Amino acid sequence: MTDERESLIRFRLECAHEAMLDAESLIDAGRWRGAANRLYYAAFYAVVALLLTDELHSRKHSGVRALFMRHYGNSGRFEPELARIYKWLYDTRMNSDYSDMYDVEPDEIRSAVEPTRALIARAEALTEEKL
Repeated sequence: MTDERESLIRFRLECAHEAMLDAESLIDAGRWRGAANRLYYAAFYAVVALLLTDELHSRKHSGVRALFMRHYGNSGRFEPELARIYKWLYDTRMNSDYSDMYDVEPDEIRSAVEPTRALIARAEALTEEKL
């Protein structure tokens, strides 16, 4: 693995942790759409880092989702409940950001925090094994 790719992977993991902190702040402030967005991005950055360890990448969020599900979510290399939370975060973020009059449920966002943390931790652990 090149130093450049390893640096990018570590940067993406750092972004995941930063986005998670942002999500928690937004939850504390009762800003549910913003929290949904930041929870998704926290997971997204961790997934991108993991995919980069396998030299996989996509320029589109839908492509990242498809690659993650193909290589990790549906392959047994990632816990099914964590793959499901990624899909839920993706769908929720898309609806929250782009659908008119979409209400984000506070309880759903609150209940997504721990699974998102677990997804990041699992992606980070798998990534560290490959670095």
